[in-house]
Amino acid sequence: DQNIAKICHDLYEDDFRRLLNMPHLRLTGLTQEPLNRATDKFNQFQAAMAAFISMLYLPVKKSLRAMEGVGGRGRQGKPPEDFKEYYKGWLKILEGYYMTLFQSAEFVRTLVHTLTALQDFTMAKDALMAEAMAALSLPSRQDLDDLYREMYVLKKSLREISKKIDLTEPAREHG
Repeated sequence: DQNIAKICHDLYEDDFRRLLNMPHLRLTGLTQEPLNRATDKFNQFQAAMAAFISMLYLPVKKSLRAMEGVGGRGRQGKPPEDFKEYYKGWLKILEGYYMTLFQSAEFVRTLVHTLTALQDFTMAKDALMAEAMAALSLPSRQDLDDLYREMYVLKKSLREISKKIDLTEPAREHG
C-alpha cells in the first residue's frame, strides 16, 4: 500500500513536476504559472494525505494480524467462541497500536507535513482565484473587504454627525 503511493509520488516528482515548473511564454490572458503552481501544490497535498491516511490505517492492519492467532479464523478456520470478548480484545490491541502511533515522532512529522501541504495548496489556489478574478475584472476579496471597511467608517461618521445635529436642534428652536 505504502509502496504504491511512494512510487506514484516519486514518478510525479521526477517527471511531471518538472513540466509544471517550466517557464511559459504568455501572449495574452492569464499566465500559466499560477495554474501550474496550484496543480503542483494540489498533487503534493494529495501525496501527503495518502501517506497520512496510510499511516492511520497501519494500527488496524497490525491489530487484525495480531488477532489471527488469538481465537480468530487464523489457522483453524473456526469463528471465535464469544464474539463480544474477541471484539473487546481486538479493541484493546487496536487502542495500544494507536497510542503508540500517536506518540511517535513519525506521526507528528507526517501530520505537520500534511497540514503544511494543505496550507501551501490553499495559498496557491487563492492566488490562482485572485488572478482569475482580476482577469475577469471582478473585485477581489481584498477589494470587497476594503469597501466594507470604508462603508463602516462612513456609517459611523454619519451617526456621529447625526447625533451632533440632533443635539444642536433644540437649542435653535428655543433661541
